Amino acid sequence: MKPTVKPIGSFPAIDIAANVAIANLSTDKFTFSNAKGALEVSNGVLTLKSFNVGAFAGIIQTKGTLDLRDSGKRAFNLDLDIKNVESNTLLSNFTSLGRYLFGTFSTRSSLRGELDDSMGLNPRSLLGSGTVQISNGKLKGFPLMQKLAEFTNLTTLKEVDFAEWTNVFSISDGRINIKEGKVTTGAGEFQIGGSQGGFDGRCRASRSCRGSPP
Repeated sequence: MKPTVKPIGSFPAIDIAANVAIANLSTDKFTFSNAKGALEVSNGVLTLKSFNVGAFAGIIQTKGTLDLRDSGKRAFNLDLDIKNVESNTLLSNFTSLGRYLFGTFSTRSSLRGELDDSMGLNPRSLLGSGTVQISNGKLKGFPLMQKLAEFTNLTTLKEVDFAEWTNVFSISDGRINIKEGKVTTGAGEFQIGGSQGGFDGRCRASRSCRGSPP
């Protein structure tokens, strides 16, 4: 008789330990390049020990776990170190704020949530926290800044160039919560805080400024 492999959910009950290198790695929504690193699969759980991919014109380093036993609810728990990616290209996939934000983006974060059956992210399941740094960037066309420009008659507020943007963030209930935010421009410093509901298209954000307007 031939041996059989009993499946665990949609994933076979096999153990794997490997070093992998993949030139192009595609999911339903994203394509990554030069994926490489060490991984293990045991009892339907994929463990990334050290895994790097090229994406969004930068590098993403990750480690953590992905539970493949339930095809409709693939739970993940990952630590991410994202370096020097293009903020608009990356963030516009996850939050409406990303459509207006440009610059060189880096973050260290811990994220957990679920992937759907196409390996796409379920945004409402996402929880996490981390730090963000954006260098040599600009905020262009953001509705709040457009309103301020009209109210103050300062057209330069329609597009704000900045040298450095830093903040701490957390993610819960489909919203990104921003605190300890600081945006340094050539003419002053903005402090930012509040929440951005980009996952569901809604926005309730608070902003405060200190220093001269740009």
